[in-house]
Amino acid sequence: MRAPAGSGLFAEAMALFQAGDAMAAAQRWQAILAADPNHADSHFMLATLVLQAGNPASALAGLETAIRLRPRNAAYHDTKGDALEQLGQLPAAMEAWRTAIRLDPRSVPPLVSLASALTGSKRAEEALVPLRRALSLAPGDVAALNALGLALLTLRRFEEAETALRQALSRAPGQPEVLANLGTLLRDTRRLSESEACLSQALAQAPGSAKLLYNLALTQCAAEHYPEAEATLKQAIARNPDYAEAHHTLGSLLIAHERFEEGWAHGAWRHRIDPAMDPLPGPAWDGSPLNGRRLLIRSDEGLGDFINYCRFIPAIARQGHVIVVVQTALIRLTLGLPGIARIVPIGEPLPAYDVHCSVASLWSLCRATPERLMGQGAYLAADTVDVAAWRARVAPLPGRRVGLVWQGNPIQRVDPIRSIPTAALAPLLAVPGISLVSLQKTGGAALPSHDWAAELLDLADTAALIMALDLVIAVDTMVAHLAGALGRPVWLLNRADGMTDPRWLLGRPDSIWYDSMRIVRQTIPGDWSGPIIRIAAALRDGVEP
Repeated sequence: MRAPAGSGLFAEAMALFQAGDAMAAAQRWQAILAADPNHADSHFMLATLVLQAGNPASALAGLETAIRLRPRNAAYHDTKGDALEQLGQLPAAMEAWRTAIRLDPRSVPPLVSLASALTGSKRAEEALVPLRRALSLAPGDVAALNALGLALLTLRRFEEAETALRQALSRAPGQPEVLANLGTLLRDTRRLSESEACLSQALAQAPGSAKLLYNLALTQCAAEHYPEAEATLKQAIARNPDYAEAHHTLGSLLIAHERFEEGWAHGAWRHRIDPAMDPLPGPAWDGSPLNGRRLLIRSDEGLGDFINYCRFIPAIARQGHVIVVVQTALIRLTLGLPGIARIVPIGEPLPAYDVHCSVASLWSLCRATPERLMGQGAYLAADTVDVAAWRARVAPLPGRRVGLVWQGNPIQRVDPIRSIPTAALAPLLAVPGISLVSLQKTGGAALPSHDWAAELLDLADTAALIMALDLVIAVDTMVAHLAGALGRPVWLLNRADGMTDPRWLLGRPDSIWYDSMRIVRQTIPGDWSGPIIRIAAALRDGVEP
């Protein structure tokens, strides 16, 4: 840090600070303030020390004093942004960095900080603007190159991201944060051995990093090195017992291996990953008997998750007053679940309740093992009048009537590995004696199929059409869950990485959730040719895959 102009004592303090003697430097800055309480640079440097010591709240108070004394100092606002970020006040932090940029347009650090915050806020496209500006000012800046690589990685522009990250490494070999981002990129592009080597190199530079251990465990999971991944996750948790992401991933790993009790305990950390996932006030339900209490169950994940877990609601409703908060598209379908006292669309005012939980937590709260789940049969129903109308419409279609969903929602991070490129469906499209009906609502190029998706205004409409079909073939989307919940035959085309959704467990051709489901998995990660050929052969021969 460049020392601002000041007294000889301030220069002496800066020299001590730069030599690593923070305590002696602090003593001198305190002495300056004892003589001159309005010495802004001393307030700033003491606040910087406090921030480095891990006390952002106290640091912020000192920074506010410095800014009051010298409001046009860009460095003060830049560091204020850092303190606010550590306090979790990201919008205020971003405004502080923008102020620093306005005061000193050639300062690179606030540009990089602002861009990193934008990327972390799912605004990676916006982040590219300050990053390009930062690199025009300092073409070799490692922090800017690293942040650019991460933004491009988030946008899945892999080649550009790798170029930026390798440029950063060429200027700072062994830099752990850059290696971590490159390791993530290599994992996302299925270069798993390279990813593991890259992350191991990062850990050699920062052996105590729980974050790096977690990142390595994700690569080990993707490579199906599950015992190693379990050990690595436990190391990360030992380093940081409150590491919610590590707990949640360990829970998923254990559940996928049918170690349910252990998995549920770790999976309960899911809501700590993002506080916004658990915004409701009041006590969370612990699974104990309601004894007439009012339980609010909210759908806080995808539509398919609600369909999957709502099976538990009727039994719970027999114990007390159950209120369900759901997306509008689910309301008519949810009306068929018995025992619910009230259904509230998400976003509307909530009625009074005593305890609350998310629908996804019902599996663990109800302690539902495979033995209790399997054999349950259908638990959702479609409107009989709507079903009759759809049966009349599909009756003229020749042969076996097969619903098809080959791609999920493209905005989901997992979508590139669960969705199937349209060209890969050629063997399926060539099967004689079937009529394909598209159930695709988002994404996906047009297929030679019958497509009434525009008429499916909610999931009750989709359910009625599914009931009129002979079979549904789907990737891991809401439609697969809906067909299973309705008890209709459904073949799930699933990716090789069983950790992406542990509910499908590992290696099983059946589902513990849906008696009518068969699972056809990739044998080679990213290669859909094998599952598609197997599905096409089963259709041609009239057998299960």
